[in-house]
Amino acid sequence: MKLSKPAASNPRLWQKKGLWAAVILFLAACGAAAWYFLYGPQAVLAQSAAKTAAAVNTTLVQRGDLSVTVSGSGVLQANRTVDLSFSTGGTVSEVHVQLGERVKEGQVLAQLDNVSSLEANVVSLQLKLLQAQKDLTDLQQNADVSLAEAYQDWVTAKAAYQEAVTAQQRTAYARCSEEVNTRYQTQLDQAASRMNELAVHSMGTDAWIDARNSYDTALANYTYCTTYTDSEKMEAQAAADVAKTKMDQAESQYNTLKSNSGVDPNQLALDEAAVETVQAQLKQAQEDLQGITLTAPMDGKVVYLASGAGTIVDTAKFISIADVSRPQLIVSVDESDIDHFVLSSPASVTFDALPDQTFHGVVTQVDPALTSSGQYSILKGVLTLNADAVQTVQDLPLGLNASVTIVYKEIKDALIIPITALKKLNGAGYEVQLVDSDGTTRSQEVQIGMQDGTYAEVLSGLHEGDKIVSITGNSASNPSSNPFTDGGMMMPGGGMPPPP
Repeated sequence: MKLSKPAASNPRLWQKKGLWAAVILFLAACGAAAWYFLYGPQAVLAQSAAKTAAAVNTTLVQRGDLSVTVSGSGVLQANRTVDLSFSTGGTVSEVHVQLGERVKEGQVLAQLDNVSSLEANVVSLQLKLLQAQKDLTDLQQNADVSLAEAYQDWVTAKAAYQEAVTAQQRTAYARCSEEVNTRYQTQLDQAASRMNELAVHSMGTDAWIDARNSYDTALANYTYCTTYTDSEKMEAQAAADVAKTKMDQAESQYNTLKSNSGVDPNQLALDEAAVETVQAQLKQAQEDLQGITLTAPMDGKVVYLASGAGTIVDTAKFISIADVSRPQLIVSVDESDIDHFVLSSPASVTFDALPDQTFHGVVTQVDPALTSSGQYSILKGVLTLNADAVQTVQDLPLGLNASVTIVYKEIKDALIIPITALKKLNGAGYEVQLVDSDGTTRSQEVQIGMQDGTYAEVLSGLHEGDKIVSITGNSASNPSSNPFTDGGMMMPGGGMPPPP
């Protein structure tokens, strides 16, 4: 077999091939440029959107606690403060306490120097009261005796009256018997005859004078025996009238005692009035004594003391006792929180002086009206601290400032989502972006309950474990950061940390 010789190279042919290659490269470059001009931006945007979608914040629907709170300030005060003062002025003889000292109810705190005289007056009136009470008791206990005595007085008065009537009746009759009257009549006649005989020849003689005296005597005896004088009759009548008055009085007294079980109502009233009078006097004396002796009205702490022993005082405040058994705070909140500041709400308290300790209490009073504070209006109330705080707080100075957080409403173990996941619908209600298992999202309408500013309670539309977009394009709220995520990145496993 014969081998052929290879053909020699053709320079013109290679020139033609180079030209065509250049043309092809140019056309390719132009096509690429045209494609980028027409479709490049959309591709870049699509790629960017894909990367953004991959970084969308999501969270899981889970359970947690929600609470609506009100922030305010408080000032520590005693449960009750009592101001004590002397009822009269004088010199302070003794002061038994010091400022800040704990005292017991009934403990003597201070005294003036005129105690002895007032104590003596009290003792005297106490004895006088005992006597008045004894008189009253005796009156009541001796009722039977009094009734018997009244009856005897009536009987005696009745007898005296009857005797007086008899004496008065006798004045209508002669005093003497008929025999005596006859004798006096004979003597009178004889004396008149003798006097007349002597008057003819012996008028004025001793014999005539003797005869005249005998006549006067006989006339007097005769007159005495024959009749009573008008004055005697009047005296007898007056005596009878007096005797009747006494009898009527005795009878009335007896009947009165009888109708009152033997007790004289008039005397009873007098004895009762005497007891009441002395009781009032004793009470005033005791008050006077107490007025110069200050005693603690309750267990508490001395929070004010005007002066010490030896000073002259008047009736102004001398000592103040504070009841610190249940310390309380006067709380002030902004008027915008008026609807959330209600009775029986629990609260936490942190004193400025004890920043590391938290105490708890409950709202026990809310003022009915706002209080002006400069350009603002505030609402005040009372917060009573719990018993476990007493031991610590009661030793703190009154007037300490504190920060107060009041829980208006609280829900335990609620189904919650961040409020940044909520999108408000045009009408009423909200929706969220629900992430399906394949990664796609869709709108899901939800019913929302309570919100605390960070989280919202889900009433319906979602279930625990559902994945949602945590920040929507026009969310109900737009905080600077999402507490369910970490720096804008999804939490591991797509979940969310528990709410604080």
